[in-house]
Amino acid sequence: MTPHLNETEGLDRRRFLQAVGGATLAGALGGPLLNVLNAAPADAAAWGPGNPLFDARWGTFIQFLPNPGDTLATWSARVDAFDVDAHAAQVATANVGFVLLMLRQGPDYTCSPNPSWPSSTRDLPNDLYTALNAKGIKLVLYHPADKSQSLVINALTAYSQRYGTKVSGWYLDGAGGASPSYLDQLASAVKAGNPSTQIMFNGGGGGHGETISQFEGYDLLRSVHTQYPRGGNVNGEQAGVTSYMSQWYGRDGWEPNYPVPEQNQAGPRYATAQIVKAVTDYVGAGGLVNLDVPVDPNNGKILSGYIPQLNTLGAAIAQVTNRNSPARIDDVLDDRAPGTVYSGSWTTYAGTLPLSNYGTTEQRSSTAGDTATYTFYGNAINLIGRVWNNMGKADVAIDGIWDATIDFYSAREYYQQVVYSRAGLALGNHTLTVTVRTDRSPSSTGNLIAVDAFEPASDRIEGESMCLFGGAKAQTSANASRGMDVGYMTATGAGLEYPSPAKATSLTLSYSTTSSGTFSLYVNGVKRASVPVASTGSYATYATVTVPVSISAGDTVTLQRDTSDVSINVDYVVDRLEGEYGTLLGGARVEAHSGASNGQNVGYMASTGDGVSFAGVDATTRLQIGYAAAVAGTFSLYVNGGKYQAVAFPATGGWNSFSTAVVKVPIPAGATVTLQHDAGDTPINVDYIKVTPSVRVAAYGTLLGGAQVEWHPNASHGLSVGYLTGIGDGVSLGNMSASGFLQIGYAAASAGTFSLYVNGVKNQAAAFPATGGWGSFATVTVAAAISAGATVTLQHDAGDTPINIDFIAQ
Repeated sequence: MTPHLNETEGLDRRRFLQAVGGATLAGALGGPLLNVLNAAPADAAAWGPGNPLFDARWGTFIQFLPNPGDTLATWSARVDAFDVDAHAAQVATANVGFVLLMLRQGPDYTCSPNPSWPSSTRDLPNDLYTALNAKGIKLVLYHPADKSQSLVINALTAYSQRYGTKVSGWYLDGAGGASPSYLDQLASAVKAGNPSTQIMFNGGGGGHGETISQFEGYDLLRSVHTQYPRGGNVNGEQAGVTSYMSQWYGRDGWEPNYPVPEQNQAGPRYATAQIVKAVTDYVGAGGLVNLDVPVDPNNGKILSGYIPQLNTLGAAIAQVTNRNSPARIDDVLDDRAPGTVYSGSWTTYAGTLPLSNYGTTEQRSSTAGDTATYTFYGNAINLIGRVWNNMGKADVAIDGIWDATIDFYSAREYYQQVVYSRAGLALGNHTLTVTVRTDRSPSSTGNLIAVDAFEPASDRIEGESMCLFGGAKAQTSANASRGMDVGYMTATGAGLEYPSPAKATSLTLSYSTTSSGTFSLYVNGVKRASVPVASTGSYATYATVTVPVSISAGDTVTLQRDTSDVSINVDYVVDRLEGEYGTLLGGARVEAHSGASNGQNVGYMASTGDGVSFAGVDATTRLQIGYAAAVAGTFSLYVNGGKYQAVAFPATGGWNSFSTAVVKVPIPAGATVTLQHDAGDTPINVDYIKVTPSVRVAAYGTLLGGAQVEWHPNASHGLSVGYLTGIGDGVSLGNMSASGFLQIGYAAASAGTFSLYVNGVKNQAAAFPATGGWGSFATVTVAAAISAGATVTLQHDAGDTPINIDFIAQ
């Protein structure tokens, strides 16, 4: 079974993403969530591997209905003209797992003979099944569960008995407010010919506990980011979502009388990066996704404008192998999040149909001089907004200094777009300010600016960015690091989890609680520690505790309340490589210091050769070093045995007074990093090291030529830019920070080169070793002088070799 996911009900919440989140791109694909129900559990296949719809992963939805003015004869002729073989070929190319065919909507004619309503002569479901089955694709049927109960039951029973096991599932719409006895009749009717069929009830606004979907109007990206299912289920029920790829269900710009003008646009509604990220995250967590695609009413073929996005999406979903994974860490904060201030005439806009903003709203202004300010802790920030043909320009400043002018104009409307990205900031507190300008693109019809969300990056993993379960909920809290924490973990089994971004030997937890006791820490499902927590006096007062634990990049880290644990609120966690677990060199020794993160540090490094070494460090461009020093000086940093630099360390005020230093250094994946006392250096105590890369995701850049966004589970954000096979194909990222190198995350089936341009001038043909395949990502460091504000382009030139680009870090 699958309940709706709704933040007001306290069910599992991710982000959050994005928006994720919350985990979200909120609202991007509008549509109701579904309840996947086994009405007869003893007969039906359990949800999971072996269940026909779980194995199918995702499907497409055909709203093939009579046109206004159709007679039964003209309708029957159009049903006869439906090309089932062509349609099956289209969905097979896109790796679609099932096709959901609408049998009837309202008082219309049906596409299959039945005892209750006028229908076509042709039995379209039977013919479509034959074509789909030949390609290994399942058939699911849609029927309204409307007020004509006896007619519905008679028709569904006849259909089920006729089709038997040809139909793998049923979508029964409009079941909100139906009595439990009627729901039982519906289930019995569709199981009359196939007891193992799967049932998806769409309950709209009404509900019956765990028997029916409880909430209406939630789109896919909103569900991904604000109510992400842990393992694809909530309270043991399977989570599914139905949404649409066009402007509205079954339409392709065919709503001339609809009051929302974006309904009149033709073609896919969302950028490929958005829909790929949302769907693959949802499917990866075990959820079921069903997307409406418009078809030609005269032959049943999917409209050509949707085929490229459909094929890209299908290729991405085919790579999802883990169907029970936690959500990606999603640090998107809504436009109304703590830390935001709007000055001037900004208004809050909440979309009607469809719902497409992150967190359901955006802030709008067209008044020159109006400002939107967001204060955050981190070293990078993305600004997320909406773009369209009535949008203007805005200036962006960081910490009061102008950084860029951004143009919100686009020939067609897109929601939740990264309109500004800034990396390379010093780790700490920063302020981003957006100021509305007077000018606009010559093609624009207005000066509107729409601020939707913010996405900062830091060394912390925020609780609200994780996958929540068991009743845990994100909430505002003024003293928490971002004004939010995760609470309501009062029941056994409540908690939160995330995929670890890096190798670590300790975990620091920021928490609040009114009771002393423990809280349980799991890694990959195995309990590793009962974390001791002391009462902080109130849930508004936070403390930290550090525990030793071995974590590898990609491990699932879970914080959970077990039977003997106390309830806590989680603010954030920080995982680090502790000095005391490194390899000691020379006369270095581990010593106790209460101010160190784990109560210990590495000291006695006063002679040449004394130091500490860390093996298997993850790739990064910035290394955070926790240390103590009685006097200012330097200490030498080595990467894979080669000295990179003598790092300058200010004095901290004493050996038990610790601070941090961040060093720009290109570290490849799996490297050995050593901090060592060389001649001329000054003694320090080393507490820990932590990788804190400052990353620009290639998928958010400007695509050139035939470049396309693809989903890859091993890419840093699940997205990469591929199809870079022709001359001129590439990706461009502007507003880079100053540096002497670029670290490029990439995948390549074979070794070769790819061209690097800086501000439009070719800098070099950078060499890229093979990574072992398109799904295997690595990093390469390229020496290049990059000035502040520069635009960097990676492009396929003559003689280059195709690569997939994950990110560029500095």
